[in-house]
Amino acid sequence: MEAGAAGIFYAISGFATRDAMPVDVYDSLVFPMDLRIAESLPAAAWFNVVHLCGSHVNMEVARRLPVGAVSYSVHNAGNPSLAEARRLTGKAVMGGLEQRGALVGGPAEAIEEQVRQAIAETGGDHLLLAPGCSVPPRAREDNLAVMMRAAAA
Repeated sequence: MEAGAAGIFYAISGFATRDAMPVDVYDSLVFPMDLRIAESLPAAAWFNVVHLCGSHVNMEVARRLPVGAVSYSVHNAGNPSLAEARRLTGKAVMGGLEQRGALVGGPAEAIEEQVRQAIAETGGDHLLLAPGCSVPPRAREDNLAVMMRAAAA
């Protein structure tokens, strides 16, 4: 925070999925540490995001953590829509774009359609338009520019 960060992007890499472990096991073994970390952030960390990585993510984890937004891939199997994740968590949602597909290889029309769909589904409220995970290093700069232009349209 002293260096100017607004918060953290806390990635839970696959553990908060029913594919990795049963919910009750996660809740007893892993969630207490996730909660401890999130609660230990300084008050200056006003913008914290939890990223739930994988398929069949457990949105209850995001609901219970003291963060402002939940990041995940709507394109992974069994994951809820952006609107459903917002309803389940009560938090802003971060995602909507296919991180390994459209942002890397296009075409521009696919990127534009994903942007339009994310905005239409959420009404543009409490939406941080982003790839489902992180910006892939192979994403072409012109594809990222298409995403920005489509969001501004």
